[in-house]
Amino acid sequence: MLKTSRFLFAIAFAVSVWQAACGAPKVEAKGYDGTSGATDLAPAPQPDAGPSGEAAQQAEHVCEAPIAEPKDVWPRVEAILALPAEERAARCGLATVKTIAAWRSVPVEILAPIVEREAAGLDAWVAEAAGSAPRAAADVVAMEVIGSFAVGGDAKAVDKARQRWSAGQAAATAEVAEVLEEAKLLPKLLAEVNAVHELRCLLEVNALGFAVKCTPIHPATTPISLNWTTAVRDGVLERLELTSCEGKSCPKLRKTAEKLVARYAALVAEVKKLKTPVYRGRIFQLMELTPFHGRSDGA
Repeated sequence: MLKTSRFLFAIAFAVSVWQAACGAPKVEAKGYDGTSGATDLAPAPQPDAGPSGEAAQQAEHVCEAPIAEPKDVWPRVEAILALPAEERAARCGLATVKTIAAWRSVPVEILAPIVEREAAGLDAWVAEAAGSAPRAAADVVAMEVIGSFAVGGDAKAVDKARQRWSAGQAAATAEVAEVLEEAKLLPKLLAEVNAVHELRCLLEVNALGFAVKCTPIHPATTPISLNWTTAVRDGVLERLELTSCEGKSCPKLRKTAEKLVARYAALVAEVKKLKTPVYRGRIFQLMELTPFHGRSDGA
């Protein structure tokens, strides 16, 4: 019996030595996707602590994340402009204006809809921002002033808006005072905006839907054949020519087109002199004209 026990003990000892040399047995485990495979036992996964560092910054929305370096400003502007209109309206607000204005004037395409949406609370916001973010406050004031004008409207409306802001405490800051002073030039420039739109309206055979109402040079019921050649860059007209025209109104159309080109070029030159980027950007938007199309019919 003793010999048998010694024999069994020797076998058990040999097995344990073999396991130590060859490693522990594998355990079959199921993956989250339902597939199976052999894997070593591992500690239970720890709770996710959330993103940190660069990952955390990337997780922030482009309208809300801070901008750390100058090289990141324009890519941020482009990213915001690439957003769907609904998302931009929901996520981009006056805090976005502060973020961008810390580095550069806020592009009108971003600034204008924000100022329009936040109109009810602008006075209080500007009063606070004038001290902590003066450039942001100045951009908002400038946009609100020039935003009071629409093509075909009263150019003097901007002067009323300027006077209202001039009576507020924000006007005491240098940046806001500067844009309000330059706003005195706007009524004359915006009256010229209306003038070039009226000339454009006169050149159209059927001017329905134009912002500025007029009686076109050529009656819509009279036959005419004409073709225009235009050059436009960033929405701004650079060249206009009546390349062919057959009809009784052609001489007057050609003369009016030349007048339009001259007044338009003169206005562009004056707008470029403005120091306030918001005023320049907005006026150039307002100067975009309805495209010129050829016509050949007897209607």
